[in-house]
Amino acid sequence: MNKPAEVELLKLGAIGLDDRTLHLFRLFLRGPGSNRAVIVADPSQAEALLVDLDNPEGKRLYAARQQIHPGRPSIVLALAVQGLDPDSVFVKKPARSEDLLAALEKMRALVTRTNASEKDQATPAAKPAMKVVTATQGTEPRTHKVAMLLDEQAFGAYLGRRDDVDAHDPSQWGDLYYQPDEYLQGMVHKAWERAENTGIALRVQTPWKAIALLPQQRKIWVDADEAQIRAACSIPFHKVANIELGGANPSRTSLMEVAADEAQLLAGHDKAAASTALLWKIALWTSKGRIPQGLAPDRPVRLTRWPNFTRVLITPHALRIAALLRHRPCSLFDVAQALGIRQQFVFAFFSAAWAAGLIEVMPDTPTAPIPHPDPPEQPERKKSLLKSILQRLRMS
Repeated sequence: MNKPAEVELLKLGAIGLDDRTLHLFRLFLRGPGSNRAVIVADPSQAEALLVDLDNPEGKRLYAARQQIHPGRPSIVLALAVQGLDPDSVFVKKPARSEDLLAALEKMRALVTRTNASEKDQATPAAKPAMKVVTATQGTEPRTHKVAMLLDEQAFGAYLGRRDDVDAHDPSQWGDLYYQPDEYLQGMVHKAWERAENTGIALRVQTPWKAIALLPQQRKIWVDADEAQIRAACSIPFHKVANIELGGANPSRTSLMEVAADEAQLLAGHDKAAASTALLWKIALWTSKGRIPQGLAPDRPVRLTRWPNFTRVLITPHALRIAALLRHRPCSLFDVAQALGIRQQFVFAFFSAAWAAGLIEVMPDTPTAPIPHPDPPEQPERKKSLLKSILQRLRMS
């Protein structure tokens, strides 16, 4: 069955960019924007355009683009702009990494929909690679998708692909890990944990965007749309906050309490999302099928409660993984082997569920029955060991 294919490398045609700006953008595509787009030599072969509207030539070509390059959406770079077409995305100069990443994601999504629409006109309707369940009145606000179902093909396009490793050779495990504290995920996780423990709403003002943690309403508000959040999750947060296309700026982050009436207003805003759903998505976008540093893939883990799959991003085989981990503690390697699926799918589910507070790490003991009884003091030793492990893993 044919499926609409998500654009992997967006073909961009540069219009009106001087040599320096074009060089900087090429460097950006080799760094934070890697595996997202490529500049093609002939703009007529491009799927989307990159236009410098402050350049007279760029302004002229942009105005005439429907005759020269019909049907091409555009990323428009400018100090200020008015009256853009609906298929254009404005990026204010000096262009920041997260703004460019968000613009690329919007272009990729637009080109993917256009390609699928053109294909549907010529062929029978096909099952989509990802199913989006949108919010209905009285449920989740429109800014955040309530649920998205990814099959294996869509998962690879959405989060990349990682090969399995030998479960018995720890020397191969190095690339399985990432450090959440280096990303937006770590900051949001710590702030939410603090707000939840105290019951006090908090506002984090970062050089990137403002974030409000609303424990009474079980919501997190981010002054950004979903594409911007996803883009910010893809690179270390200090780069998101500090690095612009042409250099870096110093940054500071402040934390303050939010009054009860303001918290109530923010919770009802369309940029607020259920805390579990947002923590889940941020972990998926950040981990890309890896696991947090300090959590071992050969350690038994247990799913403490069933995720609300109507409100989260559903990765391949998520229901089967959840069912197994609710039934009995297993290591991540054992889950992949038992279900006959790629390890990356298990790691992605685990990282999201762990970030949402749905995972319990078990004592470092075999999951099979132990042939000989433990000595009487063993249960207390296991309890202390588990307590020590959990304390060491707390992100505070």
